[in-house]
Amino acid sequence: MIRRMLRRYREANANRVLARELHNTFRETGAIFIHVPKAAGSSISLELFGHQVGHFTVMDWFARDPLLTERLFKFAFVREPLDRLHSAWRFLRAGGMNAGDAETGARLAATFDDFVAQLVADATLQRWIHFLPQHHFLCAPDTRLLVDFVGRFEKMEADFARVAARLGKDVQLSVRNPSPAAPLAASDRTRKLVRDLYEADYQMFGY
Repeated sequence: MIRRMLRRYREANANRVLARELHNTFRETGAIFIHVPKAAGSSISLELFGHQVGHFTVMDWFARDPLLTERLFKFAFVREPLDRLHSAWRFLRAGGMNAGDAETGARLAATFDDFVAQLVADATLQRWIHFLPQHHFLCAPDTRLLVDFVGRFEKMEADFARVAARLGKDVQLSVRNPSPAAPLAASDRTRKLVRDLYEADYQMFGY
């Protein structure tokens, strides 16, 4: 079953190329970090690996090297979905990190309530990497969780310390690539729309 699943995934994602250097980094470190966008992954990547690791999914790694991926410690961090979406919207509206981010941000509605309505109505926008559900990065297509440890943004200091200890690294997390500061103001309707859109994340990660 898993072989059929991997074959279908490879066929559907033939253009997803994982850098050889990143593959070697994870092999040498003994761990694979799955970077969910807007869950402090930039800081984690730099502190533990010395460079960014990109937004590859756990299935990308199983498709690349199933035996190594099964053997290594796989971890990720998640964030309350409404808070994460609000952070992603602010980040992209502020220009993001590259031209693609800036182009997408320029198309987003100027208020969070209007943006959520826009997102719900636009299936193509929902597939933009910052708006994909978090379980997309951590699960098999049948929604089985494939990582060994899921830390929480809300308990970042304690959960990061657990990961660093597991990897034998004496490092502390510093904040990098923060979104512009702003309060989360959302109507009750917006909160319901987000909960419906990311229901699987709310259920799977207990938010």
